[in-house]
Amino acid sequence: MKTLFLYITLLLLLASCDKEDVILQEIVPVNDTLRGVYSSNTLLTSDRLWYVEGWVYIINKSSLRIEPGTHIKVLADPAARSGGGIIIVRDSKLVAKGTAGFPIKFQFTDTMHTHWNGLILMGNAPQRKDFLSPEGKELSYGGDVAEDSSGIIQHVDMNFHHLISPGILLLGVGSKTRIDHVMTHTQVSINTEGYNDL
Repeated sequence: MKTLFLYITLLLLLASCDKEDVILQEIVPVNDTLRGVYSSNTLLTSDRLWYVEGWVYIINKSSLRIEPGTHIKVLADPAARSGGGIIIVRDSKLVAKGTAGFPIKFQFTDTMHTHWNGLILMGNAPQRKDFLSPEGKELSYGGDVAEDSSGIIQHVDMNFHHLISPGILLLGVGSKTRIDHVMTHTQVSINTEGYNDL
């Protein structure tokens, strides 16, 4: 009877969660600097300062979850060929769910170059155009799932040193992707340019 009660309780807890909130297994990176490609569910915890060097790709239907209050510094590409940031490819997800009291903060540190920096989400919603990544890689996005979800971006602050970056680039992202309470700042002025392919 006790086992049955625990099983029912677990089912109720899972049913009360959003799909993006239920991650069955996550890996916290050992190295505090993210580079290259990540193909497993990855968690960035708020008890460490994290770095992103160049462009980091989340692939293979995996997720990148970022805890509320986490600080992330995005470093320029060491070869100075492109900027830096995070690219969520089609079928993968970004779960950056901050709160009003504990927002997630991105600091883009490139002060010497005028390359594109930011977050790129690619989904399965109807496609409008082709896209080359900032590194020149051809990436597929779009499809026929209008209600596709590429994750959640809530209570996120993004700080830049120049006006090149629109902050968040949405490509073929479906209507179930949730984005709200996102602040974008630059050292020159507030950057209001943006691209939305919803």
